[in-house]
Amino acid sequence: MTKKCPIYLIVAIIATIAIGCNSDPIETETLQYDNVAVTGFSLQEDDSVLANLDSVFFSIDLNNALIYNADSLPKGTKINRLLVTINTSMVSGVDITMSRVGQNDTTINYLTNPNDSIDFSNGPVTVRITSYDKTVVRDYKVKVNVHEMEPDSLYWNELAKRDLPTSLGIVTKQKAVDFNGQAVVLASDGTAATVAVTSNPGDNNWIITNATLPAGADVNSFTASDDALYIVGGDGMLYTSDDFAANWASTGVSMGYIYGAYGNVILGNRKTSDGSYLMVTYPASTEMPVADTFPVSGTSTMLKFTNEWSTGMFAVMAGGRDAEGIVRGDAWGYDGSSWARLSDKLPALEGMSILPYYSFRVNSNNWKATKFSTIIAMGGRDRDGEVHKDVYMTIDQGMHWSKAGQLLQLPGYIPAFSDAQALVFETVMHARSGANVWKPMESVKLPAWYRVMKLTSASRAVAPVTQWDCPYIYMFGGYAADGSLHDTVWRGVINRLSFKPLY
Repeated sequence: MTKKCPIYLIVAIIATIAIGCNSDPIETETLQYDNVAVTGFSLQEDDSVLANLDSVFFSIDLNNALIYNADSLPKGTKINRLLVTINTSMVSGVDITMSRVGQNDTTINYLTNPNDSIDFSNGPVTVRITSYDKTVVRDYKVKVNVHEMEPDSLYWNELAKRDLPTSLGIVTKQKAVDFNGQAVVLASDGTAATVAVTSNPGDNNWIITNATLPAGADVNSFTASDDALYIVGGDGMLYTSDDFAANWASTGVSMGYIYGAYGNVILGNRKTSDGSYLMVTYPASTEMPVADTFPVSGTSTMLKFTNEWSTGMFAVMAGGRDAEGIVRGDAWGYDGSSWARLSDKLPALEGMSILPYYSFRVNSNNWKATKFSTIIAMGGRDRDGEVHKDVYMTIDQGMHWSKAGQLLQLPGYIPAFSDAQALVFETVMHARSGANVWKPMESVKLPAWYRVMKLTSASRAVAPVTQWDCPYIYMFGGYAADGSLHDTVWRGVINRLSFKPLY
């Protein structure tokens, strides 16, 4: 039989010639693993362990000899007696070695005993593949990942709360805004005021300075555009600051209420002498009457984003009180030129908090999690003055709302509130645990009968991960039913977003 020169020898010869032709040596190493490659790996069907267990997808990293399921199995899944299917080319040996705590390792010959169960509960197992001619051997690490906590819970207990960032003693009014990627917190005790600034609330590294506000300023009207800060003064005029609230100047525009900022444009309204309301913008434009059902106060923060249905930026706000004094459950959208009612299915509340975030749905047929851009609304005050803490969500930019599932609801130790601000900032994660300056709190308790099928989304990386970004929610302040301020900052995250990506 004619012997052929292996391809790796040819590559090595070419590399040697190339090195001789260059002044700088180049190290070249080429490995050939085709004859010991694992071409497929799966778990066998076992409904007593998990429905559709054989549909769990496993990634095979031939370069690093790793096999793993990026979409982890639900919390509590038993993985100590699993049957596996391993696909290879023509090989002479497939040996599976399991480590056992306090015992000797156990090795199974998969080719002769393919129906022996494998115990993955003590960590990765080793699968050794031996080539058909027994000249090449390669070990693969195989890991079956299982969640240690409910991944789709909006989790507030690990890094639960801090006090509002201020040097004042007792704070009575407060408002937090995102100003060009920085959290800016304005606080007042009724006489003096401070402003605190940080690039990331999770670092707890605030720069706190005194602030001089316009006379009678409404702290709850504090708003950030792309290039300045704004507030409504006691004289019903709009004031602006470009130095983090240290100094304020009147814009000359009468504005009694601010909806929010659309780019560099401030949107609001003013009440006329006859009791009607006019839409007002700054820089000034033609004033228009406020529609009958449109809110004139008590709206949520105006949330801005882009979507597939609009050619530019789109804004959404929820709830509020109309000119007749009726508290409404509407969501309104703004496209830069006009407002439109998107939905009337929210509860009738004013002072709701809304934020852009994510939610996940898991397909129990293949255990894949799909990530959705989601608007979350929570808290608020009803027409009787009662405050709430229910969480609502929409995945279509405000057109259809529903009450969020139990895992997204706020835990019992967070009190009901209105007019809190929820800002989202990414934190670079280096480990599962967070900064120890956050006070631990108890997590949401699920009833014993509640079964959850939850998995992580596909791996968010293509190489071993040492750090990754995680979007945390920071909820500032808010008011109780008696009007007193909650002097707290809560930090929350959907669990799966904080999990370390596998590879």
